[in-house]
Amino acid sequence: MANTRLISLRNPLEGIKQYTQEFVDNQLRTLLYQLAYIGECCVNDARLNGSYTDRTGNLRSSIGYVISVDGNAQTVGKFKTIAKGAEGASEGEQFARELCRKFPRGIALIVVAGRDYASYVQDKGFNVLDSAELVAEGLIKQLI
Repeated sequence: MANTRLISLRNPLEGIKQYTQEFVDNQLRTLLYQLAYIGECCVNDARLNGSYTDRTGNLRSSIGYVISVDGNAQTVGKFKTIAKGAEGASEGEQFARELCRKFPRGIALIVVAGRDYASYVQDKGFNVLDSAELVAEGLIKQLI
């Protein structure tokens, strides 16, 4: 079935505004969906390919993403507790939400490993988020 739009001839400007707003809203939904997909792929990659030994599950549990729209967390993804890592999941989500404030305008996909020692582990040469960043770069080129 064809997609049609009716624009009132009595007030064409109002019809054009409505059509334009629907178009923008649809594009925003599509972009948010694509960013959520990229975030999920990044988290899956980081958890599967993390080259460190996570004894408590806290570091892997602290991996997740947030999509920020004008500084507010629009979508929060993963931060699933692994093993006994409930503390890591909580810290990761809190950290990601705090980072949203650094992007007061626009849309941002923020992928984090939220434990305070995550950068230390990565600096020691272990893959925490490195491969996930490569996944994100590839998917952004494909999807957006």
